[in-house]
Amino acid sequence: MKNVLKILSVLTVLFISACSKDNIPDGQGAVNVRITDGPFPFEFVSEANVGLAKVELKNEAGEFVTVFEGSSKYNMVELTNGVSADVEKTNIPAGVYTESRITLNQASVLLSNGNSFNLNADATAGSYTTPIEPAFTVEEGETSNVLFDLD
Repeated sequence: MKNVLKILSVLTVLFISACSKDNIPDGQGAVNVRITDGPFPFEFVSEANVGLAKVELKNEAGEFVTVFEGSSKYNMVELTNGVSADVEKTNIPAGVYTESRITLNQASVLLSNGNSFNLNADATAGSYTTPIEPAFTVEEGETSNVLFDLD
């Protein structure tokens, strides 16, 4: 069971900057949040589902800014080989962001042999905090992209 939780933990945060002005309020920038899954031996796994409840970014002042809150479910097996899923696009205060925090509310795994593991909410609910290295800047009036690689 520990290996299943390790599989579903947050691994990496990638930052990509883009330039666009999409009616962003003064003092803010926009951020696109996306998720993907890096290489994994999927010959044994048919589905690896995670329920995403919240995504936050920590600014230099030490405050977490919520960029997504809700309930979204993703099959990570479908998000490989360069495929990613949009989670949210939202405006946040312009500034430097150094850390991310992702809260999961559900996780399940379906193995290729038909065995499945539904991890109860108590086992999967929780926040996973990851440093963003190097830190990234959300520029005022610009849109930035953050890609989370969930393993």
